[in-house]
Amino acid sequence: MNEKIEVYHKFENKLIGVIEVVGTSLQHQLVIVFEKGGGVMTEIDFGTVFFGQIKEISGFLVNNGPYSINYKFFFHPDKTPEEINPKEVDYSCTPYEAAIEMTRRVLSAAPDEGKINPYEQVRVLYK
Repeated sequence: MNEKIEVYHKFENKLIGVIEVVGTSLQHQLVIVFEKGGGVMTEIDFGTVFFGQIKEISGFLVNNGPYSINYKFFFHPDKTPEEINPKEVDYSCTPYEAAIEMTRRVLSAAPDEGKINPYEQVRVLYK
């Protein structure tokens, strides 16, 4: 945006100056990129993984906006990302329920939560 605003004297209706207003808007978002390149990604390809095998992929969570932002990875084995609302999720459960979830979980990220400063990135290890 680039606008010029003329300023007039209230009683004499005389131009007394011009104020120039310049602004830029951008979409503030977090994106995931990987060391192998390929740009912004929405999926992680681990290739073939056999039972008991562990594969790790290193990437970066990037804050491309002008404000610090908190993040938290939340993997739920029974829900798609569209079905998860982190603000409404009840994280409390019994030890038995927690053990069942841990045995069913096939993906993790470290660190799984934190804060990213403006225009910075955090290395994340997915396994």
